[in-house]
Amino acid sequence: MINLIKVPSSQLRVQTLSAKHLSMLALGQHSEKLRWLQLMLVRTWLAHIEKNLGNLVPAKQSCSLVVIEENNIIAISNLIPNNKKGTSWEITESDFYQGKIKATERQIFQKLFEAATEFENRRSYSWIIRSEASNVDRLAAARELGFQPLKTFRCWNPPEINKNEVKDYKLPVNLKWDSINQTNISLLWNLKKASESPHLRQIVDRTISDLMEQSRENSGILIKNSNQGKQAIFALISREGLYKSQNLELVRNTLWDNSMNKAIPMILSKLSLREWELTLEINNDDAILNQLLKEYGWRDVGEKILLGRSIWKRSTNKTIIKGAKSLGTIIEGFKPQSPPLPSPYIDYHGK
Repeated sequence: MINLIKVPSSQLRVQTLSAKHLSMLALGQHSEKLRWLQLMLVRTWLAHIEKNLGNLVPAKQSCSLVVIEENNIIAISNLIPNNKKGTSWEITESDFYQGKIKATERQIFQKLFEAATEFENRRSYSWIIRSEASNVDRLAAARELGFQPLKTFRCWNPPEINKNEVKDYKLPVNLKWDSINQTNISLLWNLKKASESPHLRQIVDRTISDLMEQSRENSGILIKNSNQGKQAIFALISREGLYKSQNLELVRNTLWDNSMNKAIPMILSKLSLREWELTLEINNDDAILNQLLKEYGWRDVGEKILLGRSIWKRSTNKTIIKGAKSLGTIIEGFKPQSPPLPSPYIDYHGK
């Protein structure tokens, strides 16, 4: 039984995004952000439809959750499906709208998780969240709710560079940077599986078709052509972020390929020109790649921990075998039906 901190509903509550919330935010002077919220509102409506239709349609749309304190919207978080079956979901970090709030981050996350499980109480068995390693309140609340750490990322922001300073890199003939598509998705699938533990793969419960849904802007895969065939060197996988933000996870082959020394500068230089806030996530244990980013001038913005919680239950066979024989009957079955033959005796000494 999960014990949640009881916060009076008049002070802190969570609701799915609706049209009335847009007027509460008073974003008249922020037309760009208002358009983004209107898009999230449409997606939330579609998420409700997908939920009501159950397994008849795949789960593709994210649902926005609004945190309200004393009739003021203080934060927005997204509920994102990890697969089309809707068995696993991610609760994103919150985008805060108010400078002064009374509730703690622990209370906010507990309310968010409570609302998320109420929204997806039929299909979902697993949940994941991401938290900055320094966010003690969020981590403590997650652990209280049964979340366990699964992976640690080192996060990087691109350097501030002038467009005129970007060099025009050309890849070697045997290398190709390609967008994620049906042709190379199997190569990406192998890279992704190698970068995750069996426990993490069980929690997100993805198939190769689910990975295709992450084929967004800036996603791609570096493919090397050789006598042995096509080989995936590394890939950038996008995941949904909040307003004007994008998160890219860099996954690579377990064996370091010198081709990366030539390819990474070209790929990363293009990412540096983005106007949106971009965060590159790399396995914290990948010392070579993290050092490479540091040399290219990327800014280390700290660690982020991926945590997961699952209620998958191992099925057991409870079928009773009827007519089971007693031990004595089983032993009798091994008795020979005829008298045993005498063992042959050979006299090796000629006696």
